[in-house]
Amino acid sequence: MLALTFVFLPMILGAAGAAIAPVVIHLILRTRPRRVVFPATQFVRKTHQANISKLRLKHLILLAMRMALIVLLGILLARAMISSRRLVADRPVPTAAVIVLDDSGSMRYRHRGKMRFARAQQFAQKLIASFPARSRIAVTATSGRGPAPGFVSDRELASRQVAEVRPGYGAEGVVGGLARAAGLLRGTRLERKEVYLLSDMTRRSWGDGAPVAGPDEVHYTVVNCGGEENLNVAVGLPKLSAPSVPVGREVRIETELIAGSVGGEMRLAGEFDGAPIAPTTVTVPAGGAAPVVLTVRPSREGLLHGRLSLERSDPLEMDNVRYFTVRVGAPVRVLLVRDRATIGKGDDTYRAVAAAVSTERDWIRCEPITNERLDQNSLAGGGAVMLCGVSSLRESQWRALGQFVREGGGVLVMGGPLLSVESYRGSPAREILPVVLKSQQQLPQPMGWDAPDPGHPMLLRLLWRGTGPLSEISCFRRFQVESVAPDSTVIARFTDGAPAVISRRVGEGRTVLWTCSPDRSFSDLARRGVFPFLILRTIELFSAGAAGPGEYSWNQSVAVPVPRGFAMGTVTVRKPGQQADHPVTTRTGRTVTLPADRLGSWVLRFTAERRERAFAFNVNVDPAESDLTPADPKEVRALFPEGRALVTSGLDDLTRRQRLVVHPLDVTSAVLVGLLLLLIAESFFANRFYKRVEACVEDMPHGSGP
Repeated sequence: MLALTFVFLPMILGAAGAAIAPVVIHLILRTRPRRVVFPATQFVRKTHQANISKLRLKHLILLAMRMALIVLLGILLARAMISSRRLVADRPVPTAAVIVLDDSGSMRYRHRGKMRFARAQQFAQKLIASFPARSRIAVTATSGRGPAPGFVSDRELASRQVAEVRPGYGAEGVVGGLARAAGLLRGTRLERKEVYLLSDMTRRSWGDGAPVAGPDEVHYTVVNCGGEENLNVAVGLPKLSAPSVPVGREVRIETELIAGSVGGEMRLAGEFDGAPIAPTTVTVPAGGAAPVVLTVRPSREGLLHGRLSLERSDPLEMDNVRYFTVRVGAPVRVLLVRDRATIGKGDDTYRAVAAAVSTERDWIRCEPITNERLDQNSLAGGGAVMLCGVSSLRESQWRALGQFVREGGGVLVMGGPLLSVESYRGSPAREILPVVLKSQQQLPQPMGWDAPDPGHPMLLRLLWRGTGPLSEISCFRRFQVESVAPDSTVIARFTDGAPAVISRRVGEGRTVLWTCSPDRSFSDLARRGVFPFLILRTIELFSAGAAGPGEYSWNQSVAVPVPRGFAMGTVTVRKPGQQADHPVTTRTGRTVTLPADRLGSWVLRFTAERRERAFAFNVNVDPAESDLTPADPKEVRALFPEGRALVTSGLDDLTRRQRLVVHPLDVTSAVLVGLLLLLIAESFFANRFYKRVEACVEDMPHGSGP
């Protein structure tokens, strides 16, 4: 393969554009013949046409030679070089080599007791020993976490750098590491430039199939350090029914077991708050997954940590353990607010809500009051407020509810036959309600509900509870909606698209409004099992409060905003495995940033003026690391420039290719010889041409006339 390169800047070749100058001069200064009338020109016409054709051809040849002279002069100034790969069998060729180690989590897979990454290191040591004298070697990792990149000529030092690299976690691709390796080779002058990637060649590691780019003289070798049968079993990330619950409230933990090429019975166990979780046995199909459900019931308040673990060991242990955290608070205080006018009379809305709440006395503390007693004193202590068909509230009561919600409380508004729309349309009410209500509407026929987003937290576990679909609900009357607040979310809607249950985040709290009611004149909700489920699920969302930092994968950057009122306080963190909190100094403005460099449960505490706010988050291995599906070697080779990549699994395939070198040839001498020969030819041809023209003029007859 030949390649033409230039020692100096290729912009010098722009000087070769001056080759157009002879054309311009020829067009501007060309001789225009003078017309002379001869009698009997028919006798010389044929001779004249022949001379004209020869003259034009000679002019074109002379013009082409002069243009070629200028082009060769530009190539001479640019120092053109021709490089080609050729076999060198008679002498060792110094090599500029970059060894790239794939340090992703999948390289921890063990086969016959030996880790893939250990095989990669062993292969790298053999490579270092095989390089000829005066070679330059650099060692790096695909994640960039390895030694500082740089070439060394000491093989022992290069071997120590290989031994210092350790496999981490994270699903980084290998293309970025190859690009960094190719960049290191740009400044080297050795004849052979090589990049060696030692990887298990999983399909995930090649990302979205981005092509590999680099200098033309660089050759790539991908060494497959995997290839054995996938015997891994992975535990999926845990999903909690609620990240924050009161004491005594059951927490449902859903996950899955994912098997490679071998399945069978698997046992999943774990622990929560220091106590073991009852194990569950499931049958996992080979190459498939099986869902697993575990439950825990917290018995105390605080940030309680847990983990799920696979009881059997397998070749890849990093995905056998998953971590989770539950924020457990005091039993939820629920204010059941009813209209004073309904005391002693039938009130379906209040009775239905009270019946739903009374079923969970272990984690709910219920306090019934009338709408007249609702004020700041009754709202003190937080929790949730249920407005059960309340006809109206004063503006001062709406303002008190607004402050209650902004500080983290929850308000559920449920209509009823006595509700006065005007009281719910005032300015203080609009600040917290998710919709603006209109008048009641009698439906022409019973109508059910559906869910725009079945995955909404309020609808989570709806089918698991056996409550039946929302479409089985029959509504006869509803409140019409004039407008929906832009920051609101429709959780359930009528089958004609009108909103039925709407939620809105206000400050650190939340409001939920139902446009229908369990009153028998509105619907049959009171007789449906879905009704108590939705009421209890709403209380769970209220008790959860503002969302915490969430879940992260290893080596991600965790950014936690400083809570309101804690900007001047102190920040401490307790990492997994630590017994005490340590001060945090990595604060930028109102954000605390931490590197998630340990697997497990973390606790971040903000303290200011005897107040404390704690956040918890969990760091798990990215589930993408568990995908050991091998990449197709043909697809991998297609990502490299044609003819510049080798995919192999051993040193034997490298023997011949390591003898191929890029041998540059300086063409300056050849250009000088060509320039000299072209000058001689142009001078000879020009002199001969002009001499013939002069001779032709002398031979022309004089004095001819009519």
